[in-house]
Amino acid sequence: MATPTSAVSPLCVAVTYQGHGASGTARWALPVQVTVSSVADNSTIAAWTQTTDTSGRLWFLPSLPMPSAVNVAVKNSHALGSMALNVPYPWGVDCLGMPTLLEGDANNNDQVSITDFSILRTAYGQTCPACDARSDFNEDGQVSITDFSLLRSNYARSGPSTSLLVAGRLPDDALPFGSEADGQLLFGSGPSCGTAATVRFVPLVPPDLIAGTAEVAIYVDVADGKQADSADVTITWDDAQFSVLDIAAGSDFPVTIYKELGLGAARFASGSIARNLPAGSVHVATAVVRARSWSEISTPFTVSAAAVSCAGSALSTGWSTNEVSRDR
Repeated sequence: MATPTSAVSPLCVAVTYQGHGASGTARWALPVQVTVSSVADNSTIAAWTQTTDTSGRLWFLPSLPMPSAVNVAVKNSHALGSMALNVPYPWGVDCLGMPTLLEGDANNNDQVSITDFSILRTAYGQTCPACDARSDFNEDGQVSITDFSLLRSNYARSGPSTSLLVAGRLPDDALPFGSEADGQLLFGSGPSCGTAATVRFVPLVPPDLIAGTAEVAIYVDVADGKQADSADVTITWDDAQFSVLDIAAGSDFPVTIYKELGLGAARFASGSIARNLPAGSVHVATAVVRARSWSEISTPFTVSAAAVSCAGSALSTGWSTNEVSRDR
């Protein structure tokens, strides 16, 4: 059992910010929420907001007695939180190094989701201070393709992280632009966002009976011809009847945010950072399907989860099912 101590010792915490360049600049001097909690049940002992110095460090003097071991967590408003578990108290003169704060949490709910991409897309191309700073993940004073790259590298993660995570590289073919300069778009009036959407499937081509494959498009129909900027769809199918070989971004949402492909299930998220958003029937993705026997296939795709967003707001989303084959 931990033995409480009333010693008041100066403590140092060292924070690392993902994608902020080398330390020693103002991009590292940011406010973070610091929480010290119980090892036994993670209940909060003390919590406050403090700004790190340009090296990402902060010092504090505890005003309350502390147990002999604590959990320490830090979180910036647009990054996932990180936590050091079961830290001996006090931890001496050396700074307590925290796991890297992973960027992309624009709405500060400790998750990187389709809503965060929607917020970034709305602010894309803006220059600060006249920007939505929630999306300037790397604190370089602009909302650019680099910020999207940070978000995409952490998509579907949640905090707090308790070990160092290395973010994945953004594939070159995931972007509709050739360089960051190509992506500096400035948006005028806001999009005409929809309030409801439906996911559906459409066979693009008849089955290739020799190769045994066909292409199936995934569409989102936005009600009343309105707009959307991103979608995240999870589909399932009977793997005994057919398999999905690949899923690629659709013509209307050309930016791949997330792809996970398995036996009988897949999740795919994509969006658009183009100046003009698609409206009405939106091509989200295309799946390459191989059937065991096209003459016997009877089970359609099933949507198990779907989220569609526009300008940071979620649309009410439903779905329909369609056969992946067609009469020949």
